[in-house]
Amino acid sequence: MAARTPGSHPPQLTLWCFLVAAVSPRNPSVYIFPPHAEELALRESATITCLASGFRPRAILVTWTQQDRPVPQEAYTNIGPVREAGKEERYFIYSKFNVLASEWERGDTYACVVGHEGLPMTFVHRSVDKASGKPTAVNVSVILSDTDVTCY
Repeated sequence: MAARTPGSHPPQLTLWCFLVAAVSPRNPSVYIFPPHAEELALRESATITCLASGFRPRAILVTWTQQDRPVPQEAYTNIGPVREAGKEERYFIYSKFNVLASEWERGDTYACVVGHEGLPMTFVHRSVDKASGKPTAVNVSVILSDTDVTCY
């Protein structure tokens, strides 16, 4: 240790402290909407819409299935996520899936599948079809192992 002379001050040490604000995840509320009657009356296309809202952090996964088969990403459009007005650190996303009116009319089932950090190891699955005209909800848990992925 170096000797100090009388009246000298020890070397100045500057500490930089940073406060990292941890934002607790908030799970999304997920809604699916069937095509509007006016659109179906044109007998051309049918637009199924999915809304996930109120979630944080911003990162989210939204995909679709048709008859329980994954739909290619280029077949639907995700708009967002966007910060909700007046709600700090909460986001929403819309997803729009256009299908032929004939596919909707034959009764195919369509599902919006949402994955988010606020839903640990879980995806929310909302589906709709012509027969019911009403959305149904299923929570799907995913358990990850060292060698493969198992879905329940």
